[in-house]
Amino acid sequence: IFRCEMYHYSTFAYQSWGRGIPADVLNSFFMASSFPKPDITVLFDVPVNVAAARVARRGTPDNFEKEGVELMTKVRNGYIALSKIEPERWLVIDCGANDTARILAETKDRLIGRGVLNA
Repeated sequence: IFRCEMYHYSTFAYQSWGRGIPADVLNSFFMASSFPKPDITVLFDVPVNVAAARVARRGTPDNFEKEGVELMTKVRNGYIALSKIEPERWLVIDCGANDTARILAETKDRLIGRGVLNA
């Protein structure tokens, strides 16, 4: 069974690293609200300059993207830092090259290797 929980780590990345809210404040919030920690988080990592170029081609930045590369850099740094704190919970995939077939194959292989997917 797959369940997608974006709020745990994305809240940390955007609110703590991006906005500067102290991590202990967020941890208290998570504990009080019983936020579950995901078993595995797949981070499709894209360098900020590549992401910014993709946003520009798409033409319509979202509210966070409108704040520019400074916020995007802080958020990316947050995700990378989180992935290093609990590496057993993270699968980081380099997506800078935008090779969709390779990314999907690598993600599938690594999820199978971790026992998350069946072969």
